[in-house]
Amino acid sequence: VLLVIQLIKSLWDEGLLWFSYRRKHWEWNSSLIESKKVPDDAADLMAEKILHFSPDLQLLLKKMACLGSQCDTSILCLLGGGCKDHNREDNYSMSTMLCHLDIAIHEGIVKKAGSKYIFAHDQIQK
Repeated sequence: VLLVIQLIKSLWDEGLLWFSYRRKHWEWNSSLIESKKVPDDAADLMAEKILHFSPDLQLLLKKMACLGSQCDTSILCLLGGGCKDHNREDNYSMSTMLCHLDIAIHEGIVKKAGSKYIFAHDQIQK
């Protein structure tokens, strides 16, 4: 199921699938979809998606992966992923970290449960 959901999301993101309000149904570009290489599993599809994230978000996800399948916001903060650090020139703040995590949630990479962030698929962590 996760592969199907992620595949449909990727087709939407690439403009290969859209909803026609005029015709009131879904439409797609069959020839471009058929020429697209479809990953074998959801983890490959999600890993490809992660490569398009900002370097800061990729680093944040790597830190989370080192800690396991889930991570509390306070732990990420302690690792330097989101607390104000007056020694850093770019001043990567807690609000910036949370914005990055919101992107990962929206893209289906992680889920939020209370103050914990959980990888949506156990293979993403690897």
